[in-house]
Amino acid sequence: MPVTYAFRAQVLEVRAIGDYAVSEVEAAFRLALAEPARPTLCALLYDVRESTGVGSRTTADVREAVEFFDELGHQVGRRIALLAATDVGYGVMRMVAGWAEGCGFDVGVFRDPDEAFAWASR
Repeated sequence: MPVTYAFRAQVLEVRAIGDYAVSEVEAAFRLALAEPARPTLCALLYDVRESTGVGSRTTADVREAVEFFDELGHQVGRRIALLAATDVGYGVMRMVAGWAEGCGFDVGVFRDPDEAFAWASR
């Protein structure tokens, strides 16, 4: 699966690699949250630096992602760090951030992974 996850302190990090379906992202989140030994989470870091599919996401895909984050908010906290390397990925993540902020999330969009993690884990 080109979507992976890991727990780092109290942050759930989800990485999307290559081309993948939106359903694979949702499946990775559900697997992570179903882990019995997962830590109490305060934030989410979604990393699309290695994604080749993020640029093809439609407005409907972006809205669906925000709705999905909203559904999970009580389990991961209301802080989301979005991490992108390309201008296209960064633009899509800015779109996600705009809608997520409208749903009450605290969202930051980053290009530097250390900065993203520091912000998410504060």
